[in-house]
Amino acid sequence: MRLASLASLILVHGKHHDLAGHPRAERFHRRHEELYTYNQPSHDVVLVNARIAVVGELPALPEEAELASRAASGPRTERTIYLDGRVTVPIYDLDALAPGQVIEGPVVVEAPTTTALLWPGDRAVVTRHGWLDIRITS
Repeated sequence: MRLASLASLILVHGKHHDLAGHPRAERFHRRHEELYTYNQPSHDVVLVNARIAVVGELPALPEEAELASRAASGPRTERTIYLDGRVTVPIYDLDALAPGQVIEGPVVVEAPTTTALLWPGDRAVVTRHGWLDIRITS
């Protein structure tokens, strides 16, 4: 919150749900006086930002479909990339990988919405849901 005529913000904690109500404005003016040794209760208070925490119970998420078992697939193509120098790496299609398939870097895995680069020594395992669990070497 802040005074309408000032730019500096003052954090006001509270559990009241009435953001525009008097209890919040009164707390703001008390906090302003603590920080600046004066207050201006006749000035309007402006709510600049509100952070809200909500606690509740959600229904269970639907179970994600598992991939059908299939043979491990090879790279779709190769490409020259730069990793501390030029290197030719295999390019895998994420959607073609089989559950449990292991891929060792350096390698690129492509999907319609993302691209994953595994550096030399990195290792990825395809989960039963088609995600990559990647272990990164230090």
